[in-house]
Amino acid sequence: MHDYLLFLLGLTPLLAMIILILKVKMPIHYAVLSTLLITLILGGVFWQTPVMDMGSAVVYGTIKGLWPIVIVILAAIYSYNLMNATKSMDILRNVLASVSDDKRIQVLLISWCFGGFLEAAARLRYSCSNPIGILIALGFNPLKAAIASLVANTVPTAFGAVGIPVSVLAEQVNLPVTTLSGTIILQLALFNILLPFVIVAIIGGGMKAIRGVGLITLMCGVSTLIPQYLVAVNLGAELPAFAGSLVSLIVIVFMAKNRKEKTAPELG
Repeated sequence: MHDYLLFLLGLTPLLAMIILILKVKMPIHYAVLSTLLITLILGGVFWQTPVMDMGSAVVYGTIKGLWPIVIVILAAIYSYNLMNATKSMDILRNVLASVSDDKRIQVLLISWCFGGFLEAAARLRYSCSNPIGILIALGFNPLKAAIASLVANTVPTAFGAVGIPVSVLAEQVNLPVTTLSGTIILQLALFNILLPFVIVAIIGGGMKAIRGVGLITLMCGVSTLIPQYLVAVNLGAELPAFAGSLVSLIVIVFMAKNRKEKTAPELG
């Protein structure tokens, strides 16, 4: 019984933060500070953690939050704004939209490949809002564009911005980052293969929409999965999401350009 009580007490800070953010609608920075206070109180009262140890943990967490997490986020925002200011983002959007007039291929390129790249680079609202905006501008149904982009944004989130969550986790659990990264990719393998089909079905109004683009859709997932795994087990957590999105982008563009069926069907 004692162990169960300690387990529930250990969950209390996490549950408190969720309630403060979602139910109380407290600003995140206040919710996090409140959660820190709850954690310190619980640690001191129930676990008799020395004050020096708690202070060291707070300092360590603060430094870890500033470097590399905050630094990477600031760099990502700067890079994104720089691309917008130089119109590089507009050029990239236009190039992606011009590859094919088939909406099924467009949604794979923009929501899966381009959205995955943005998620790997920044992990901000841009990874969903940008693809959604592009798809709507191309004439997609807004609701379907939003759902497809949100579905596409599930797999890349495992590595976050430049692999920071995985790198930090590997350090905390004392595992080689390459081992942890490779295991995560294997866990995501089925989703990498199946989700492109789901995205096409969402845009096309059903599984019949896959007819004619089945191979491209399959290769979209395969060309994401294989580079991700190879990079993860050899280089670590920073680049798998980049590699997967960029290689799949190249593969889909090549296959779309060499596709025999050029006429795009009417989708439901």
